[in-house]
Amino acid sequence: MQIKNLRLNPVSMQQLYGSALVLKEKKGHKPQKNINTYLGDNHKGIVITVHEPAAVHITDVSLALLTTILQACKLSLQDVAIFNTAHNPVQWGTVQALVSMKTLILFGINPTVYGMPILFEEYHVQAYAGVTCIYSHSIQDIATNKSYKAQLWTALKKAFAI
Repeated sequence: MQIKNLRLNPVSMQQLYGSALVLKEKKGHKPQKNINTYLGDNHKGIVITVHEPAAVHITDVSLALLTTILQACKLSLQDVAIFNTAHNPVQWGTVQALVSMKTLILFGINPTVYGMPILFEEYHVQAYAGVTCIYSHSIQDIATNKSYKAQLWTALKKAFAI
């Protein structure tokens, strides 16, 4: 392959260029929200949903903790799809239609608010519609609370058979 024919996927583009690429808006033009926007390659069908208004996908601090959590589970960003409901108001049915989903982890988002017709306890591994679900405190809360971190780790060990 010649260098002028090189194609990069969106994740690679973001990793290479970060915020250096900026789309300028025309005056009076409102951009449409793209519900297909997520971070990661979703190779293993693991959907992670966060609500972080300070970032397009996830803040650097939260991403660092999440990456550590994924590594402990022998996973990486290539294995997951991270949706941020603060800028991408997706819900259960929409995400199911967009990506393959075997596991769903809701960080700080109540399952009923996410459009699921059930409510389950935090850190309780729940099977629903063929998907293993975990409802957890936000990543920011987990970062500052050892009890939450321990409860999440227990749920993840059960969900991923670690």
